[in-house]
Amino acid sequence: MGIFNRISNNIKAGVNKIMDANEDTEALIDQAIRDKDASLNEAKTKSAVVFGNVKRLEREMNSSIEDMSNWESKIKLAIEKGNDELATKAIAKQKECESTKVALSKSYQAAKITADNLRKSLVELDDDLRDLRSKRDGLIARLKTAEASQQVNEITANVRTKGNSIDLDRLERKIEEKECLAEGLGELKVESLEDEFDALEKTTVSDDLAAYKAKYAKQ
Repeated sequence: MGIFNRISNNIKAGVNKIMDANEDTEALIDQAIRDKDASLNEAKTKSAVVFGNVKRLEREMNSSIEDMSNWESKIKLAIEKGNDELATKAIAKQKECESTKVALSKSYQAAKITADNLRKSLVELDDDLRDLRSKRDGLIARLKTAEASQQVNEITANVRTKGNSIDLDRLERKIEEKECLAEGLGELKVESLEDEFDALEKTTVSDDLAAYKAKYAKQ
């Protein structure tokens, strides 16, 4: 069963590589599928030797049982013909076949247990491969989404760093300083002669009030 443990470890290592690598995730998943498929084929090839051995032991065991039956018939025939010597030889041969059958039976049972376990492991590996193939597109989508989220978070974190942030309070103070400076410069403006005449032409609120009071006083 060592081959299946090795294959399982290789598969786990391949999945970890996919999650850790900074390479094309789709290509890595496809490579993992190819590697797993190759490992499964290797396991099938090596398991076929075990399966073949089980079949061989089964045939040899059945053959020894058939030989025992044949020697049983010969023993009966020799006894019926009164040939005890020949019957004794046939009995010895039957016992040899029986010993062979017992040994083959033990080997067959042990080999069959191993073969059954191998067959179960092959089915599990095949199911794992089918599952990986069916989840391929979903895995790729999840990995690409994770990568995109990571990139967005990195950009956001970079924008929010102190070196890239905008000090709005400091900017507002600078604007206020410029506005105050502009107002102060306006106060320093010297009126021209034309400005003085323009001021004479303008009617103030107090002048209008005085005019209305004079008007109503005459009435």
